[in-house]
Amino acid sequence: MNAKNIDGLMRAMELEGSARIDIIRIGKDIQTAGHAHRSPSVQQYEELRRAVVHWQRIADDIGRIMGSG
Repeated sequence: MNAKNIDGLMRAMELEGSARIDIIRIGKDIQTAGHAHRSPSVQQYEELRRAVVHWQRIADDIGRIMGSG
């Protein structure tokens, strides 16, 4: 694995960690709404879906970087 791939991998892993934190934050917001006996909004579920798709793309990028090494 060359230096460019290592730099790309490190950046992708940072993004993956941030995306994971977003998923957890949104999930907690939805959970809090449920505990307050409020229905989570459609926007919250859509935000969660987008965050998961974003995380999946980053994970795919990490897989490609690792595979090219």
